[in-house]
Amino acid sequence: MKNFLSASLLFFLIAPVLKAQSTGTLRLNLDIESYFLIVDEDYQNPYEMGKLDSVRVDTGLHQFRLVQPFQNDRIFREKIISGETVARNFFYSNYQYPPDFSSYPLLFWDSNLMIFSEPEGRIFIDGNEKGTSNVALSLPEEEYELKVQNGKYTNSGRVSVAENYFQAITLSTLPIKKTAQRYSFVPGLSQFYKGDTYRGIGFSVGFAVMSVSSIIFHSNFIKADNNFKMYESLYNQTHDPHELLVYGDKAEAYLKDSQKYYDKRNTALIVSGIIYAISLTDALLMKPKRGYFQGWDFNPYTDFGAKETLLGISIRKRL
Repeated sequence: MKNFLSASLLFFLIAPVLKAQSTGTLRLNLDIESYFLIVDEDYQNPYEMGKLDSVRVDTGLHQFRLVQPFQNDRIFREKIISGETVARNFFYSNYQYPPDFSSYPLLFWDSNLMIFSEPEGRIFIDGNEKGTSNVALSLPEEEYELKVQNGKYTNSGRVSVAENYFQAITLSTLPIKKTAQRYSFVPGLSQFYKGDTYRGIGFSVGFAVMSVSSIIFHSNFIKADNNFKMYESLYNQTHDPHELLVYGDKAEAYLKDSQKYYDKRNTALIVSGIIYAISLTDALLMKPKRGYFQGWDFNPYTDFGAKETLLGISIRKRL
């Protein structure tokens, strides 16, 4: 029993030394006050670092990622030697370009997916309710079915989530004004999108009928006009009295038809234009019965000075 206790004591005394011999130190000198350090893409265990902080790392070749708001991630490799300190200097002031990709939102919000909806919107993921209005989640890498429900109104979609990539999406049962404006160029489409079904049917059917009618009338006008020109030419070329009478009657009849179809075509075009103008005006000026989705005055990619809670989301304190 004494030998066992002695061996255990010796092990606990030697273990820290052995551990120290299997690790080295990385010291970073940066011109920023705080940042995250990711070792070997282990986003689950980030280091929150200060300006002149050091970190102990297992020996061997590692990939390091420096993550700072409003800056691209800085990635470098370094070989860590047992018991030694490796120093690296980085100066962010030399890199003032807009960031293409930053992992900072992923780490700051401690989530890889944010979903924004209207205040009464219940948010479901794969059929499981996750919250109301907006949620911040950390999900495994997979494709998910999203749904927002507000009373009898629903909206759904799919999203592919990557474990180490942050994304924020908006899913609402309310129409979005910019989308409604884009749809306004197709008669009736904006009205359908905003839930005005009867007006949508009226504008779309009316415009379609008048447009098709104008095409048919134009086709008939072309045929009648071509026949008129043909018989007019025959009338001018013949000297036979009987043929002059026949060709003259034919030319006169086709001239009347061409004028009739010409007037009908123009009327159909004018009515089509009126319907289009009314539909466009209605789409741009008439608000939906339930109103537009207002959105949130918050950008999770840049607004890192938030309080502990914002819009119902659990927010990390600023570093």
